[in-house]
Amino acid sequence: KIFSCLEMDAEKATDDEVAVIKLSQCRKVFVQRDYRQGLAVRFLTELPSELHDKVEQESWSTTVNELNRLYADAEKVGPRSACETLIGCFTCYLSHLCITNQYDKYLRKANRYLKQQNKDVYIPRGLYVTDPIDRGLRVLEISILTESGRQAQSPSAVVLEHQP
Repeated sequence: KIFSCLEMDAEKATDDEVAVIKLSQCRKVFVQRDYRQGLAVRFLTELPSELHDKVEQESWSTTVNELNRLYADAEKVGPRSACETLIGCFTCYLSHLCITNQYDKYLRKANRYLKQQNKDVYIPRGLYVTDPIDRGLRVLEISILTESGRQAQSPSAVVLEHQP
């Protein structure tokens, strides 16, 4: 089990202010890859019907478009990525132990962006967007943390329990 704390004040919060949510028990909505422009990592920007009452189309589109842009930048072939590949070949890929390649840098940027979006936009609305890398870049998985009849809780800390 992996616990991830989304607010840094979890140590200061009392037990009734901390919400522990098991993502494995939440209802899920999946957004498929968009293969209309080829095999590049791209996700559909249409808001799933299950989320219409939870998040605005504009917020959703902004998030997905930024993720799509980061993944496209990660896969760009240029002088830097060509040099990284050549250096990797010449060093039997031992250089990857010392140097972070362009692809990994952009995957980390996408992860940081998604964590920030979850904290600022989605968790307050009772949603959690799982990093697509955790699902093999096949789908965007959205966990519904609260039922539609309840308001999203506003504890001082939210702890999500991931099960690999």
